[in-house]
Amino acid sequence: MKRYTNINKEKIQHLLFSKTVEEAAEICGVSISTFRRRMKEYGIQNSVYIQSANTRKLRSEAMKLAHAKDPTLSIRQTKAIRELGILRKGKSNIEFYGVEKAKFISKQNSLGHLGYKHTKETRAKFSQQRRGRILSPEHRILLSKRRKDGFASGRLKLSPKAGFGKGGFRKDIGHYVRSSYEHVFALWLIHQGLYYKYEPQVFTLNINNEVTTFTPDFWVDGYWFEIKNPYNITLSSFQEKLKEFKLQYPDEVIFIIVGDSTWNNPEAINVTISNLPELAELIVMLKQVVCIKD
Repeated sequence: MKRYTNINKEKIQHLLFSKTVEEAAEICGVSISTFRRRMKEYGIQNSVYIQSANTRKLRSEAMKLAHAKDPTLSIRQTKAIRELGILRKGKSNIEFYGVEKAKFISKQNSLGHLGYKHTKETRAKFSQQRRGRILSPEHRILLSKRRKDGFASGRLKLSPKAGFGKGGFRKDIGHYVRSSYEHVFALWLIHQGLYYKYEPQVFTLNINNEVTTFTPDFWVDGYWFEIKNPYNITLSSFQEKLKEFKLQYPDEVIFIIVGDSTWNNPEAINVTISNLPELAELIVMLKQVVCIKD
């Protein structure tokens, strides 16, 4: 058996790539505690254990067998869970278990699901169970507070896929928009004195022998403006549509404007426009020839 007399960081990382700590310590000819001590010195974390599909299957079969042998097992488990739920009703893990144990439970829960993906059938069951469920006003307020606290503390982070607000009818502009980015941009156009139309035309595209559509957001005197957030501007589906739109409709001129979290008022858009010289020149020209209809 090969032994390492000098246990350096690279060797430890190499061993842990395919071995457990116990196996790596044995190969190096040292005790497990010594090996772990060297890991700590080098700042190497324990590799996360992810159950294989076969292990999960074996555990599931073992549980089914246990329930078959003892018909009362399910009843006793349900009773215990219900009693625990009554005891900790209205309390957080920290309030019920204490800070240290609550942290441990949270960590174990996340590790237990790491790398695990539900099947389509299981996801369909979850969806069916949640369908039509109505939360009480008190529950909704509690969920909202926990989410706000989570974002404030940094425990929760906004997904890069998330847009900036929701779509809906906006009274101040008099029509529906699909996002707050579009709402603020519409207000900005109004403040600039520019008459616009919102999604006035749907363009048919042929992509890979499949027919699809593309609907630019704003039309201003023959020019199109498409508003995107930092995430969906990178989507391959959008990039492909944009490419084909330019190829299949060469006479149409379109500008893509990427909004961000600073777009909390129309004036903030001026900063974005100023960083796009060609667009800034166009806006100046449009302001000279286009006016808002009475």
